[in-house]
Amino acid sequence: MKYKKYGVDGTWEVGQEPTEVDVTMKEVGSTHKYLVTGIEELEGEELDSVTTIIGSADGTGTFPISRWYARLAAEYGWDTELWEQGLGGAKDRERFVQEVKNYPIRVFETAGHRGTLIHRALEIYLDSDTPPDWWKDIDNNGVSVKDKYLPIEFKLKNLESCFKDIKDWIHNGGFVIRGREIPVFHKDLRIGGTIDLLLSKEIPPEEREHYDNNKLIILIVDFKTGSDIRWKDQLQQSAYATCIMSMMDEGIMLWDGMLNDVITKEDVGMGATLMHIQEEFGVKKIPRVVAHHVQKELINNLAISSATFLHNMSKIKTAKEKL
Repeated sequence: MKYKKYGVDGTWEVGQEPTEVDVTMKEVGSTHKYLVTGIEELEGEELDSVTTIIGSADGTGTFPISRWYARLAAEYGWDTELWEQGLGGAKDRERFVQEVKNYPIRVFETAGHRGTLIHRALEIYLDSDTPPDWWKDIDNNGVSVKDKYLPIEFKLKNLESCFKDIKDWIHNGGFVIRGREIPVFHKDLRIGGTIDLLLSKEIPPEEREHYDNNKLIILIVDFKTGSDIRWKDQLQQSAYATCIMSMMDEGIMLWDGMLNDVITKEDVGMGATLMHIQEEFGVKKIPRVVAHHVQKELINNLAISSATFLHNMSKIKTAKEKL
């Protein structure tokens, strides 16, 4: 994504000719890196992703999934009574192990596809108020995308209701959508990430005393479709906010026309919200939306700076001494 850069130190001069900064994501194996051109210090460097940093520095990014894998595998082995199906030798034992081991992987991949589909459908809905046509796409086995990846409880009308609630929340809050899938970076921490949804809200002069005298509020929104919101999700939002503040320090405009809304970084207030589309709720298991607002105290660079330090230190090997 290309940005316009007007100055440094959080001060932008009206009428100044901008330079261009380009931020792109690069797939590297099972993870991804970020490339930034237009910032001399970052030219040719591959920046670690926010999710990689948090995943390696904070155990909550890994351990619950490991425990979930183990529990799901054990439940599957018991519920399907594979253990009773004649484990009469090494061959049967290996079949049992492989079947039980692979089941959580299949479930996890399906959940990932489901989350991606819901994300994409929501993006389309925010633009058009209509669910996407590709819900009806059929794969090679004659199964629709919707039926393949969404549980039976996820009726389309229920999902549309969730989408409508989100769009109404944006409108009723006085926010303007500034972009989706927004790549951001932090020059000093050498990290990058992608924001699901970026919103802004202009504050009238008579109301600014209620918003720490800010002229503009920038709100980062991340969509979640899992069973719960975790601590790492808040750290992720905190990191994105820190990246935005770093980009503003470089005089980078996050959207066209931002220069008309705000002149200095001090005019801007930052916020972050985790929009959780709960997959199962109540007896009828109808999805609903819950907005989790990240605490103001976490919207700073302390948390992600500490996580980045721990991540970088984890790459350093111990000094060995043979006895």
